Amino acid sequence: MRLRHIAAAVVPLLVAAGLTPGADARVPHEPQPRSQSEVSSPITPRAAMAIDTRDKAEVQTAYRQLWRSADAQRPEWVGGNVRTCQSGRLSGSSTNKQLGAINFARLLAGLTPLALDSDTVEEAQAAAIMMTAKNAVNHYPPRSWPCWSQLGYDAAGLSNLYQGVRGESNAAKIESYLDDWGNINREVGHRRWFLYPYLTAIGIGGTATANVSYLFGQPFNDAAPNPEWVSWPAAGWFPSRLDPRGRWSLSSGDDGADFSDATVRVKFDQKWVKGITVHEPETSPGKPTLVWEMPDDWPADPVGKARVMVEDITIDGISGHRQVYAVKFFRSR
Repeated sequence: MRLRHIAAAVVPLLVAAGLTPGADARVPHEPQPRSQSEVSSPITPRAAMAIDTRDKAEVQTAYRQLWRSADAQRPEWVGGNVRTCQSGRLSGSSTNKQLGAINFARLLAGLTPLALDSDTVEEAQAAAIMMTAKNAVNHYPPRSWPCWSQLGYDAAGLSNLYQGVRGESNAAKIESYLDDWGNINREVGHRRWFLYPYLTAIGIGGTATANVSYLFGQPFNDAAPNPEWVSWPAAGWFPSRLDPRGRWSLSSGDDGADFSDATVRVKFDQKWVKGITVHEPETSPGKPTLVWEMPDDWPADPVGKARVMVEDITIDGISGHRQVYAVKFFRSR
């Protein structure tokens, strides 16, 4: 096992893009950990309990059980009050629905599901009431924020943060993280943390509008399955509803992977997709990752087969590697 320390420094782009009063609070914010160790381990097969994405019926069943059920309910915030700064709690049902939606994505990607880290729920809840009271997100909220607390402040720096609007479902909040939309999220940091192979448990806090997913309460597990590739959308059968607004990514399980010279081609329904924009590759947080944007005319709800070819990948100094896979979108609600 190799240990690699995640630096405490904040990426300047994310500092510049930090949400301020009046900004769109529905853009999620990825955490810049103050202190955390990241592990590395050999490539393994997909997790034994992962969804078999070659089997459309299995994917559809899991989608109904884990995602659709979360999408059918709105978050239930129990005992919370912004005026009195009572943080309250999410109901057990809402917590389970949000965790289930995260685990649906992990199981599609070939990873193990996460457990609820009950030890960090209180901290996550303290951060959630701040985000809702201010109607903004910030990993370093100043003391001037309403409902500020040291407990919530500490949690904010170690969590995925989302503040949305009333009426959203439990699944919608998780979908925002997976989409990772907006210019400040081109690194898809929220998605990459949720799809980090060694993550074992998270604490979930929230309100009717906020989600706080506390990521670093439990040690990473270097014995967890570490597939060679993790893509989003995931390879195989995939619900069209979860296409991440055309912001696709491919992560390598090998920490020696370098996407600096990589190219991306996509053929959708036997036609080459034109106008793909490839972003600078990311190495932190999580696994080495390449992110690209589909063109503006990419359908919001694609149905059909997309063949993806990522070429000219360098791994451990050896160039010319490629990853070719297919995403078979089926119509979903």
